[in-house]
Amino acid sequence: MIYRKKTDPDILLFKSGGGCLMIFGIPFMLVGIFFILLPFGIVPVKGEIPPWYFIVLFGGVFATAGAILMFGRTDLAIDRRRRIIIRRWRFFTSIKQKCYRLDSYSRIMISKENRSSKNSSTTVYPVRIVGEIGTDVIAVREFSVYLEARKEAEMIAQFLGLPLSDTGTGMNVERKADALNDSIREQVRRSGEVIDVPEMPHTMKSIIREESGTFIIIIPPSGMHLLSYAKLGIALLFVAAVIIMFGNVIMMLPMPLPLRLFLISFIGIGFVLMPILTTVRQVISETNESTRVQVSGALLRIEKQTPYKINTSEMAADEIEELILNQHPLVNMTDLFGRDTIPDEGITCHCGRSVIGNRLPLCRRKIGKKTAAIVSLLNKLAPSSGITAISDRNKLTFGGNLSGEELAYLHAIIKKILSS
Repeated sequence: MIYRKKTDPDILLFKSGGGCLMIFGIPFMLVGIFFILLPFGIVPVKGEIPPWYFIVLFGGVFATAGAILMFGRTDLAIDRRRRIIIRRWRFFTSIKQKCYRLDSYSRIMISKENRSSKNSSTTVYPVRIVGEIGTDVIAVREFSVYLEARKEAEMIAQFLGLPLSDTGTGMNVERKADALNDSIREQVRRSGEVIDVPEMPHTMKSIIREESGTFIIIIPPSGMHLLSYAKLGIALLFVAAVIIMFGNVIMMLPMPLPLRLFLISFIGIGFVLMPILTTVRQVISETNESTRVQVSGALLRIEKQTPYKINTSEMAADEIEELILNQHPLVNMTDLFGRDTIPDEGITCHCGRSVIGNRLPLCRRKIGKKTAAIVSLLNKLAPSSGITAISDRNKLTFGGNLSGEELAYLHAIIKKILSS
């Protein structure tokens, strides 16, 4: 939750803890107290119980976990008057705090990261305050929705007067604090940018026409491509594995005929028929989706039609703050190999990890020419992410099945119309 002290407009205070965590911690606390009281005979139980020290230790772990969930708090205070940031950990009272000098930090950052566990994976958009290499990164909050992260990052950037670096859409977009709410039209007028429309590509798939001052762009379906066949192949492999693993077992084990028929029906419907139907429906929807884009000086309207449904979204031109051409490769050859060409002797891979845009080299590994060529081929086969229009209230993406040249052409046309 976010609070701003009404008595001091120069302090922005973020609080975490409490709320639902208190409710979640109550069962842990009660279980811990129950086990702690067992050796004292206060809670009647039948039979023998383990040694008292084991029971107390076991209960203490649960009680401590519950107490931390119920009463643990973390505060982050940004004080722009004193030019400091204070992070404080509290458990009934303040137990630890760390202070950062605000002058050491140069921008607010949104990134897109995957959080993976054993059985699931989720995408989050962390908001951080970052500085130069060697400066501690200050994590503010994480969001599961990009627009929520963007809204909070803009608030902090405006509060501190720092630029915002946004990689949440896959491309790095830098915006100054005083221009965060500027529309495309205002940005072009302020910068004096001249938008040059490139020549129409010879392999143009989409159709463009003008009707009463409104440009209409028809983007045809993509049809079957490599990823479509891959999805179908994975579904068939899964179904084959289910049949091989469970089919023989069900047929060989002695069981009543009604039970055998029930198991065959349950597995056949839930683990054979449903995965195939779901995958086929998804592939049909993706490969037969056509997009109709209407753009004028007042409105951007996107209509996506599949064999199953029609989705329509629109944005007022004055609300569109970013129009991003997402043409990034699947793997950045320059970042990974230090170059974008493949020499005959292969490539030395600078293996590392990205920490808020700063590369930390961990090792150097020789990559053969064949492996590097496969990576380059995957880059060419990977579909583009299309064009993304962003406002404070919505985010629309279209044209993911088009070539880079065609996307650049459409991006220039749409941007020129929106800024006119």
